[in-house]
Amino acid sequence: MRKESIENSSKSISKISKRKSFDIDSWIDERLNDLAVKLEIEYLNLDKSLLKDIIKRIVELLWEEDKRPDMDRLSNRIKRNIERLRTIIAQMIIESGVSLSNEMLEYVTTSAGPWILSYASSLYKIAKDRGREDLINIMRGAWVKWWIQTRGTEIPPECPRCKFNSLMSDGTCIVCGYTPSASELLKYNNFDLYVDNLIKKGDLNRAKLILEKGYVIISSTGIKSPDEERYKFDIEVHLPTTYKEKILSHLKELGKT
Repeated sequence: MRKESIENSSKSISKISKRKSFDIDSWIDERLNDLAVKLEIEYLNLDKSLLKDIIKRIVELLWEEDKRPDMDRLSNRIKRNIERLRTIIAQMIIESGVSLSNEMLEYVTTSAGPWILSYASSLYKIAKDRGREDLINIMRGAWVKWWIQTRGTEIPPECPRCKFNSLMSDGTCIVCGYTPSASELLKYNNFDLYVDNLIKKGDLNRAKLILEKGYVIISSTGIKSPDEERYKFDIEVHLPTTYKEKILSHLKELGKT
């Protein structure tokens, strides 16, 4: 089966409805457990109704002929497309609304593919509640990967709370919902070290500019000065008085105020 047809199909699970000259439901019922094994989901202990829906979907995608599937040929198609099929299965499990067991959580977290951008918020909450930092780390990596592949190379700044690159320009995280304060953002992005490095490099004009403007830019790569190029998701963070005083103190020590 062509890669495009599987990828396109994963975008909307309810779109395809095929008519077969045989009773596909009965055919699947007779082979439900075997097909679950071939799809590597038997250990998930899915509800029979959901399991059948998933397997029926996969069979309809992989077997376009208007005749009873040949198990050997179907098995080969499953093997060739297993990674993309995992993404479809993960999406179906999530959208079913079923309470996720630990095994299901691991499966959907590692198999969601581009759907991680849609479901990271709910999956993060579940993983956080269960202390699954390992799965959260996997989600963070998948988030960046699929953001770049589907939305472009400009990624948002990192949220200090959940540590996903998911802070929007209004300062709110679209994964955990947190809105960090200016002080928290500056501390998380090592503002003190940034200023120290400016002074050490002798970049006093930039230090003065930041003091004059009263703000810095927070990007996915850290802190930027107001005179540096801005990108879509960069956040303008106004400096609290204590941060302005730090810059002023450095400049006074150098006699540059």
